[in-house]
Formats: sequence, structure tokens, C-alpha cells
Amino acid sequence: MNNQATALTTPAATESGTKTKRKAASDVSIPPQKANTPSDGKVPTDEAIRLDAYLKWVAAGKPAGDGIGFWLDAEQELSKVP
Repeated sequence: MNNQATALTTPAATESGTKTKRKAASDVSIPPQKANTPSDGKVPTDEAIRLDAYLKWVAAGKPAGDGIGFWLDAEQELSKVP
């Protein structure tokens, strides 16, 4: 095999001897936080509800299930007018 064929089939990271280690999703810690809600009394966005529901799910220990309870709790909480 010639050098040109090797260059096309060998990843550059392997050639330079460097490897990049990626973190697994379980290795990433998310600090407790509150999703941003609109302060003008508008309905919260799906993204805000999704983030808040996710944070509630993580705080509850990531239980099995569809998570609809976390979504509904987040939606109700974020819909409250300050």
C-alpha cells in the first residue's frame, strides 16, 4: 500500500498519536438551577418547560417512566404569574 492510500484510510488523530476522550452523558454533572421564565406573564416556552422538567427529573434521581408528571409540574410552576 502506498502513502497516498494510507493517508486516505488512516484517521489523522491516529497518525499524530493523539486521541480525544469524550465524556459519557452520565459523566456530565448539571448543577441545580431554575429554568428561565418570561417575566411579562406570557406562557413559558416548551424549551423552558423541558429544562425545568429535566432538572426536576434529575433531582428526583432519574426515575424510570415517561416523565409526564415532571413536565406537568414544570408547566404549572412556570405558568404562575409572579
